[in-house]
Amino acid sequence: HIINEVRNISHNLMPIDFNEYALTDIVRQTIDKFKEHPIIKFEYIQTGNNKKLQPVTELIIYRILNELISNITKHANATKALVQLTYQENSLILSVEDDGIGITNNINETVKKGLGLKNIKHRVGYINAMLTIETNSKGTLIIIEIPYANNQQ
Repeated sequence: HIINEVRNISHNLMPIDFNEYALTDIVRQTIDKFKEHPIIKFEYIQTGNNKKLQPVTELIIYRILNELISNITKHANATKALVQLTYQENSLILSVEDDGIGITNNINETVKKGLGLKNIKHRVGYINAMLTIETNSKGTLIIIEIPYANNQQ
């Protein structure tokens, strides 16, 4: 188990060339890695016409997505998770939803204490995006709206 965990960490640290690969392809490959999860059924939906963002913005989106998936697999007790990329006219929407137990503590306290959510919040701020978290005992929905202004190539 430890060897597999170290291998996963090492692979996640390797930089991805966002100049060469489309964000949608990288997200699809990321979700495909979790298709064999024994408990959680992951689904990916992409809508709208792809718009190329700055490579650093796409890397940040990728890192946020990895953190959200990690939170689902470690903490949510979910059986289903849905990741969506929606390319709108002026912004890209990343939404990640699960049917787990929700963030059971006070969400502001969880963000203060939890390194993962804190990192997400900082990354969202760095790309001038808006973060919305909706949570209850039936699951969690995270919506991140990334404006194209200042983030397009």
